Parts: sequence; C-alpha cells; structure tokens
Amino acid sequence: MKNYTLSLFLFLLPGLSFAQSRLDTLVQEGIALHDAGRYAEAIATYEKGLKVAPNDPLLHYEIAYSHYAAQDHAAAIVHANKVLKQKDQYLKEAYLIKGSALDNQGKTKAALKTYAKGIKAFPDSYLLPYNAGLTNYRTQDYELAEMHLIKGIEINPDHSSSHYLLATLKAEQGERVPALLALYLFLFLEPDSERSADAWSLLTQLLHRGVSREDARTINISVEMLEDKNEFSALDLLIPLMIAGNSTEENADKTPEELFVENTQAIFSMLGNEEGKKGVWWEVYAPFFTSIDDAGHTEAFCYYLSQAKGEAVTTWLEANPEKLEAFGKWLQ
Repeated sequence: MKNYTLSLFLFLLPGLSFAQSRLDTLVQEGIALHDAGRYAEAIATYEKGLKVAPNDPLLHYEIAYSHYAAQDHAAAIVHANKVLKQKDQYLKEAYLIKGSALDNQGKTKAALKTYAKGIKAFPDSYLLPYNAGLTNYRTQDYELAEMHLIKGIEINPDHSSSHYLLATLKAEQGERVPALLALYLFLFLEPDSERSADAWSLLTQLLHRGVSREDARTINISVEMLEDKNEFSALDLLIPLMIAGNSTEENADKTPEELFVENTQAIFSMLGNEEGKKGVWWEVYAPFFTSIDDAGHTEAFCYYLSQAKGEAVTTWLEANPEKLEAFGKWLQ
C-alpha cells in the first residue's frame, strides 16, 4: 500500500508542477494587462486561472485590484473578501483594497473598521495607517488623521505621501512649522514628481505667510497670537521676521535661491536648540534636518529639493556635482 501511494504521488507531481506553471504564466499576463490599463482583459486572464485553482488567494487579490482600478468597487470587495476569508496569503493587500473600495463607496465607517482590523493584524504596515489617515482627513477628523499618519511615518519615514498629506493637514489647521517640516521631507523624497510643484508652492506660501510689502520701503509683518501649548512658538515668531529681512539692503544682491538656503539654515539651527522634546516632530523630522545642517549639507539639500522651482535650481545642480555627491555619500 505504501508503494502504491508513493507511485501515485510521483505520478501526480508533474501535473501539479504544470498547473502551477500555468497559473504563474496567467498571473504574469494579467499583471501586464493591468499595468497597460486593460483591466477587463486582465480580469478575464485571472479568471482562467480560477478554473484551475478556484481558491487561489493571489488570483483573487489581483482580480480585486483590477476591479478597483476599473472603479468597480463592489466587485473588488467581493474578491478581497475571498482572500480575507481564507486567512492565508495577501491578507494585508486585501485589507487595503477592501478599505479603499469601501471608502470610495462613501462607506466611511466600514472602511475605517476594515483598516482597524488590518492594522491589528499587521502592525508593521505603514500603508494601512496611511489609508486610514486619508479617510479621516477626507471626513475632516484631523485628530485621528494625524494619529494614523504619524503612526505610518514612524514605521516608514521614507513614505513620501504620508509626509505630504500630513503637511496638507497641518497647513489647513494653520500650523505653519509642522507643515513646513513635513514639506521639507516630502520634497527631499520626491523632488521632481507631478506633486512637487504644488508642494513647493505651499512651502513658499507658508514661509511668506504674514509678510507683505506695502511699498519699496515698507514691509508689514503680521504676528499671529499663538496658543501657550504651541511647541513651535519661537520658530513661528522667527520666520516672518526672517522673511522680512530678505528684503533689506544687506540682502539685495542675493538670489531667491540663496535666501532660501539661508532661511532654511536658520530654521534647522533653531530646531537644534530645542532639546528633550518628544514626538514625531522632534524624533523624526528635527534630528534629520539638524544633522544635515551640522554636516554642512543644507545648501545641497535645499537645491536638491527645489527641483520643481525651475532653471536657476537646475543650473546650480549642474554646476555643483561635487556638493551633491558629498551629500549623497553622507546620506549613505
């Protein structure tokens, strides 16, 4: 009996290998079609695989993803649920697809419940808290949105979208300095994307907020009344004074790019004077920026993140490859 069982297994093994190879081929074909925007064809290709392996979690995830991309959110949820029901592979991805699909259907509570389950199951995921933060942001629940975004940033500080959304949220709340810090890091991570120009514009607006020129000799400065609990009160007072100082005779011959470097150095230097403070601003953002300034790379940092600004920045980057190289080596 043992010999018979072994012989049967050896007989079936080539067929199993062929079936898996066929599934792998169909998945690759489906992914290529999805990436080309041919979602219906991708789904049809994956469904051929389901005839061989009806419960395959990868196939159901890919089908859910293509339905989501085609904005068929109900179908995306159906297949994401099939992945989640098996409690096997691609669970994290299924939580993301299902939560996003529910959110796009306007089912905010169900979306947040899905993300909460995913975050509990995958505490090392940064995309699940980011997506939860995005949902909270859309419903203007800024406190929860910030909590989720910061959680994601603490897990993966290199996720540029988390910094950009956090910057947007803080700017809308009128919190200049946190918004600036998040924008600095976003533009460092993503200096030349489609979003970079908007981020650069917001950065500039925040730096110049409260400063206006009345005529050639008169500059008006509006100092905001800050809450006592504002941990950035000193910087909030410094920035408008610093920006107003850009227009003095002493700075008349400096380019906007040179002034931006000097202003950024002043901000980073002041961040370095704050010690013992806790939280993401003082444990993620401030140490990175102050270490750049201490190492003498603020100029290269500023020009690198300003790529969306245009020709003057490009000219500097092309003329100073050694400074960029030194900055790159330091980052490593």
